[in-house]
Amino acid sequence: MFGPLLVLIGRLPLGVEEARPTGFGAATKRRSGYLGCVAALTVRTEMLRASVVVRLAGEIDAQNAHELEKALAAARGKGGRAVLVDMTGVTFVGSAGWGVFLGCARGVESEGKQLVLAGLSAELRKVLEMLYLHTVLALAHDVETAAHLIGG
Repeated sequence: MFGPLLVLIGRLPLGVEEARPTGFGAATKRRSGYLGCVAALTVRTEMLRASVVVRLAGEIDAQNAHELEKALAAARGKGGRAVLVDMTGVTFVGSAGWGVFLGCARGVESEGKQLVLAGLSAELRKVLEMLYLHTVLALAHDVETAAHLIGG
């Protein structure tokens, strides 16, 4: 009787978090079917015409949002007309990550530049729209399109 119920509980859809106690005062995060591990964030930076491209892969949460913040600050310091963030390899963004993007967008705009998020998955775009962040953050289908629209 409980077999099928346990199977349903044991699977989480992409991007869903669940905290489970694993001992006295401890908890592990389970995200997208992984128990006890949070995927790392990979960051690569390069120039594309007159823009700085920050290519991200992995998951962005409170544990690694500071890495994202450092990478975006470094990208801002490289000059260029815009900071283009390639999100094609990102599978999850938590509230800390969205906060970093908002802070960077404000900073970039104060410098007369633009921050553009490109290549978001349908799931991330849906979350972004539910939070009404699409009204504040610039979006593009891909990095090439963003670079073309900015003129750099």
